[in-house]
Amino acid sequence: MSEKTELLSGRFVRAVTGCFLIHLTLGTFYCWGNITPYVTSYMLWKGHDVNYRSTSFAFALTALSIGSFMSLGGVLQTYVGQSFTTLIGGWTLSLGVFLSAFSIKEGLVPFMATYAALFGFGIALAYTAPFQCLMLWLPERKGLATGLTMVGYGLGAFVFDPLQAAEANPHDLEPTLFRDDGDYYDWHDPEVQQDLLANVPGMFVKMASAYAIIQLIGSSLMCAPLRSDAGSEADGEATALLRKSSTKQHTIVEMLSTSAYWLLAINFFCNTQAAFFGISLSKTIANHIIPDSATDATLTQFAAMSSLFNASGRLLWGI
Repeated sequence: MSEKTELLSGRFVRAVTGCFLIHLTLGTFYCWGNITPYVTSYMLWKGHDVNYRSTSFAFALTALSIGSFMSLGGVLQTYVGQSFTTLIGGWTLSLGVFLSAFSIKEGLVPFMATYAALFGFGIALAYTAPFQCLMLWLPERKGLATGLTMVGYGLGAFVFDPLQAAEANPHDLEPTLFRDDGDYYDWHDPEVQQDLLANVPGMFVKMASAYAIIQLIGSSLMCAPLRSDAGSEADGEATALLRKSSTKQHTIVEMLSTSAYWLLAINFFCNTQAAFFGISLSKTIANHIIPDSATDATLTQFAAMSSLFNASGRLLWGI
């Protein structure tokens, strides 16, 4: 089967769908700004001394965990293949979210161990395998392969922000306790306790369950082309082929000695400072920008809509 014919086949659509679904769950990394008012107010209700400044470290630790362990995903692929690596990473992420339903009751440090460190470790393991899967299908259009995958990453918050708000805050309560670093839900108010804060642990359980199901479906859909020059279902072989197809493979030392690496690293470092600051406090910031005491539903829509631009930018740069 020729490359052009196979790209028009259902098998290619299957691979794109699988990679998209995986990154849709990995993109819930960007949901932190949406849930941080619930999480921070819940911890205050449970008697822990936290504020938005301290809980923002959970988001920072997640990013650090992703960056620190992402290379392990590539190593794991050589042993168990792309699909299984993706499932291991995805379910590690889901496990971190599930355990957060319990760790949130114990304070910020235990919560960071599950929702930040373990959650980020799972993203790191699963992150690169979908890219490599679609690069096998589009070896001459690797930017497009990356863009098709990353659009799911950008849409994660768009899909899950409203679901999280509907689960945690079904009555659309507004934060009414004003402090110097932002607006909080009044954890002393029995109505807030019953109608919002008590729902927060359950939100993590339901989100973890949804992520795990989507990840199982997505990883099972990932597949390599059937062309003889593109490897086989044994995606460990496909990964090896992708490596051989490059004109040059650098060692780590060689890579660190190139100007291209440092330009990319510095650019990424500067870019993420502004992006991560806005993302981690999106609702808190929006509540001060939008006049007339915006409802939680409005703030959720604000946070979710920003992810549409995130997703479209990833696809357009890939093209």
